[in-house]
Amino acid sequence: QVLRHHRFTTPSATDPQHVIAVIAEAVAGIISATSTDRERILGVGIATGPAAVGRLGPENRVEYGVIGDTVNLAARLEHMNKEHETTILCDEATAAALGDEARRLGELPVRGKAAPVAVFTLRSRAEGAL
Repeated sequence: QVLRHHRFTTPSATDPQHVIAVIAEAVAGIISATSTDRERILGVGIATGPAAVGRLGPENRVEYGVIGDTVNLAARLEHMNKEHETTILCDEATAAALGDEARRLGELPVRGKAAPVAVFTLRSRAEGAL
């Protein structure tokens, strides 16, 4: 699992409560630094599952990257925030790890997926504070 925000990663992404606390703090900081009102200026998508992580590209232009279906789902969830007037959306695997912190939005169509996906938003400190 990797937590990324503008090339920021943390190895402590194995504790769901810590991940949510870090994301909520980052989102609150970005909003306070860039906006004087509560408009939705960013969205976060979180998906839990396997991904390929490593260096990509030729030796003269090496980049660090994360690829896979889990990463694609997180990106799709990120873009769905504006439509659903949320800040943080996650998949069912992430919601299961978060327990009561997650609130189910429903089975929603996600671009690139043949079947609808169970999508959740976050309650309490993460979503409620924004």
